[in-house]
Amino acid sequence: MPSHSFRIQFKCLQYANQLYIMLDFPRLSTVSNYTKVNINIDGTAVFSALVEAFPIPPPGNFTWMKCDHVSGICEEIYTNNHYIVHVENLQTYLIVRDVQDTDFGQYTLVVSNGIGIPLEATFILAEIGKLTEYCYSFSRLLIV
Repeated sequence: MPSHSFRIQFKCLQYANQLYIMLDFPRLSTVSNYTKVNINIDGTAVFSALVEAFPIPPPGNFTWMKCDHVSGICEEIYTNNHYIVHVENLQTYLIVRDVQDTDFGQYTLVVSNGIGIPLEATFILAEIGKLTEYCYSFSRLLIV
């Protein structure tokens, strides 16, 4: 019979001589803000999200994407001269430098730690003084 070994992180809680193991799927912290940023052309936009999850997702499991509002297709964003993607512990930032017309619209953050359904949070970048056609929402599904 084959033997398998693996490592997993988890939180333990002891209550009334019972030991409980707690695993937590990713979700946005209630203190997260900046889900909609209004900015002028040539400005710098900053999206920020604080995630709660256990085990803590590795930095590679935080993915920022730019979504086309017509086709709905999202493409992953990588750090370059225009974008900065930063992850530190459970905090992540997306910085858009020198904002242009093509930057306005919907951005999606996907975070996974292997527990449950990955977090998908939608952020909107809008030009100051213009109405946006984009809807945004947070989706989190827990299957028990």
